[in-house]
Amino acid sequence: IRGRGGAAVIGAAWKVPFQPAGAVTVRGADILPELDSRAYLGGHCSLGAFAVPEYEAWSVLGKTLRYSVDLSAAGCGCSASLVLTEMRHNADMTACSDFFCDATASCGVSCDEVVIQRSNANTWESLLRLAGDPVGSGGRVGHDYGPGAACIDTNAPFEVAASFPVDADDGAVLAMEVRLFQPRTRCALAARIGRDTFQEPGAFLQMSEALQGGMTVAISYSRTATQCSGSAPAVCGQSVVIGNFSWENYVPTAGTGEAANASLSRATTLRSTAAADATAARTAARTATRTSTWTTTRTTTRTATTTATTTATTTAT
Repeated sequence: IRGRGGAAVIGAAWKVPFQPAGAVTVRGADILPELDSRAYLGGHCSLGAFAVPEYEAWSVLGKTLRYSVDLSAAGCGCSASLVLTEMRHNADMTACSDFFCDATASCGVSCDEVVIQRSNANTWESLLRLAGDPVGSGGRVGHDYGPGAACIDTNAPFEVAASFPVDADDGAVLAMEVRLFQPRTRCALAARIGRDTFQEPGAFLQMSEALQGGMTVAISYSRTATQCSGSAPAVCGQSVVIGNFSWENYVPTAGTGEAANASLSRATTLRSTAAADATAARTAARTATRTSTWTTTRTTTRTATTTATTTATTTAT
């Protein structure tokens, strides 16, 4: 991992209780999780029982995690995820016997969770989820993303940058910013999930404290119960590719694309609206739907720069 040195990839024994996890392969700087697998990044990996001290605990405040991903094999009905969880601080071995915890308590223990990526070749979702909130707050990318899409063509690998800028006054996290970028299309999609995401007093501070305390990277690939839309096939390839990680200090980019390509980019900014009462939202979590506002900006560099802004409901031309 550029900026941090080496890391161990620790494969889970159980995907969920009583369901053995699939295999995870490491190939150079890439991790290839197979179907129904999960793996964690650790400082080292020893034989025998899982041990909490082996897991990495990264304080991500003021940092950017970059990596590349190839989701071409993950069709509708699959989910490739990269999340940050508090498992390094979890003393309960859980029903999966490896101390894994997440917001939905999939192994029996709930904890705060940052979903940088929950995705396949057709859709991408980024979320912040407090312990016990299965819905979370964030949004889903669909516009200009997918096989053959003009911006992020998921038939080919693309880059991800997840950043956590902080307030200069109190040191608390301001937002999670997620950018998807594909050099060959010179285009970026960006999401910002900020402090206004949570309306419950203290909720975002709780998330900030979790991020400061140190989070463990967990990567998984599995089938889902999500219904496919239209003619999209429910096909899951054997594995996806997530890797080429780097770790660096957060630097604001010019606009919403990569700084080196800001003069010719299409950027999409996501702002999520959460329920006014987070407690009520959790009660209705299984039926609640978050709404999102998208703006699309295109810039071209010739003699002058022209900018056009449209809403997510318009068709790009």
